[in-house]
Amino acid sequence: MQHPGGDEVLLTEAGNDATEPFEDVGHSEDAREQLKTFYIGKLADPENLPKRAGKASDLMAQNSGSSAYLLVVAAVVAVVAYFVLVRNK
Repeated sequence: MQHPGGDEVLLTEAGNDATEPFEDVGHSEDAREQLKTFYIGKLADPENLPKRAGKASDLMAQNSGSSAYLLVVAAVVAVVAYFVLVRNK
């Protein structure tokens, strides 16, 4: 819940070797210090891991469109609810 990049990237990489995505983002020295606290260990054979559906950045770009869609739907629902409530007074 406290990851500055949001939980989505953590969930996307869950169960995978996240070394490459971590390096691709270009984390700060502070993030690298925090990593020491959360580092669990090195995988014995990373070649046997399941393949990723895509890079985290690609998934986040895909999901940003659906987030915008949900905001539009929520706004429309709010406007309709407002007018229903105003007409019923």
